[in-house]
Amino acid sequence: MKHARINEVRVFPPFVSGGEYEASLFCSNVEAAVRVALDEKGYIRPELPSGLCDFSDLFTYSGEWKNGGHETCINNIGDLDVFERASQLLARLGLVEFKENLDRFTSFCRDNAERIDEIYELEGEAAGRQLFYEFDDRFWEIKKKSPDLDVILQNWLVDQPWIVLDTNVPKWPVQYYRETIEVHPLKQARKEAVRRERVAENLGTNLTFWQRVRDSLGGST
Repeated sequence: MKHARINEVRVFPPFVSGGEYEASLFCSNVEAAVRVALDEKGYIRPELPSGLCDFSDLFTYSGEWKNGGHETCINNIGDLDVFERASQLLARLGLVEFKENLDRFTSFCRDNAERIDEIYELEGEAAGRQLFYEFDDRFWEIKKKSPDLDVILQNWLVDQPWIVLDTNVPKWPVQYYRETIEVHPLKQARKEAVRRERVAENLGTNLTFWQRVRDSLGGST
């Protein structure tokens, strides 16, 4: 079987004004191609152009921060690997201060996971939200003296060899990507593998639970 992969992303060119909103729209269109490929067509990260998924991670982080700060980032994303990959792209872009702030936030979430959960449970959302204020404040300080992250990402994207600017691509391209990105030949097999893995995880969880029940009742193994 020929190894299937995506080698380019065709996207409508950036708008001339080049402001923050326009940059966010351009990045959103590229992100749409990533989501269709990974979530709908059965591709995995290594089968997309080098750097494209790192872009997706950083754009996701930036978007969630705009939606509600670092509390929203950890609640809506959750996966610390996303932040670590986003940090790697920040390093390649030379955005040292953004990277350092994100790294501190990631380490804080990893090292204090139980404490964070306890504060939300015992003291409420307001107290939990305050845990992340220092990272939000630092982000704002950096942002004031730096171009918007989406503008930086847009400028980086248009320099990538796998981005093809094409005025024939719709300005709202989700359906276009659904029609033009081919289904990966291993999509069904990969979907079934994920299903089996989840079944195995659930079975293991249930067995552990019932073993604890037996042990608490003095049952033998």
